[in-house]
Amino acid sequence: MVEVFAVALILASGMGIAIMVIAQPWQRGGGEPGLPMTMLAGIGAFSALLSTLGYVIADSSEHPSMPLVIADTTMPLAVGLLWAAMRRGRDVVRSVLPAVIVPSALVGVTTLWVSPDAGQYAKLGVIFVLGALTAWECFRPSAPPSVGRTVVGAAVGAYGVYSLVRLVGTAVLGIDHPLYIAALSTAPSGIVGAVVTAACAYGVTRIAIDESRVRGPKRVLGIRAFRTAAAIRFALASPRSVVLISILDLSLHRTAYGRTWTREVFAALLEAVDAAFPADVVIGRVRPGIFAAMATSFEVDEGVEDDVRALFAEGLDLRGVKYRPDLSVQQVTLRSVAEIVRAARPASRVERLSRSASRP
Repeated sequence: MVEVFAVALILASGMGIAIMVIAQPWQRGGGEPGLPMTMLAGIGAFSALLSTLGYVIADSSEHPSMPLVIADTTMPLAVGLLWAAMRRGRDVVRSVLPAVIVPSALVGVTTLWVSPDAGQYAKLGVIFVLGALTAWECFRPSAPPSVGRTVVGAAVGAYGVYSLVRLVGTAVLGIDHPLYIAALSTAPSGIVGAVVTAACAYGVTRIAIDESRVRGPKRVLGIRAFRTAAAIRFALASPRSVVLISILDLSLHRTAYGRTWTREVFAALLEAVDAAFPADVVIGRVRPGIFAAMATSFEVDEGVEDDVRALFAEGLDLRGVKYRPDLSVQQVTLRSVAEIVRAARPASRVERLSRSASRP
């Protein structure tokens, strides 16, 4: 019976990894530092898979200590990585991986140096805490509403509560009690783990798909993809005409008007950039918040700058955005990707005015 549920959890973990890998192209994070949400969640699914394999090997091995240590370490790590993934999906750059890795490692140390029973208590306690943090991250008021977040938060939160019940049940009832065997032993916990893993795989994939719709069309490349495409075009012919597009004083606006305003503005800008240029123009992010368009020919149509501004204003109207930021659209002639990156360095309006005033 235990083997059946172990296989179920392995299959659910494998499904989670596969779905999240497939979802990876949908989440174009724009090149911000740190691992993408789907990658963190995929590593978490792999950790759950490794934990299950560790328990299976420990159960059938004459020397179960090391497989048990690996399993006890990677199970809370899987939950913690989901917490990190949900934070990353909320565009939080600051990493919480040390807060995830250290407690998980301490669980393994407890299992190895103290006792497997002590490691079991530590593991369940850490899973409860990390599950609660993940649920809070999904349901916190500042988090964008999302069906995927609701699914992940409910699944991981329920798993955290289940781990707490297992912790209390182990201490109060003992592992030989009939109620513990029926509801809290390895077999039923395998069922719960399989369901939670499958639910989280669906939830993370749903979040990635929803964000892809907000972030705009697939034609707009991420930072690395655009730089690669630009390097190829420069190799074929140089110099080339490049149109740089950015929102002036973006960081100040983000602080003043919040993430919801920023998401709506970027969605309108992405649609405007995509619609303004013909199909043979390579469009992508050069830096976070700064886009570039490179034409196949030497020059871009002069009217494209007005088209971008007009389409951007139309997109803001459709989204009901009241405050409209200033848009910078400039066409420059450049010879390399490095020149594009240098030209795209963000500068505030005050900085630009001071530079122009200092010129003779």
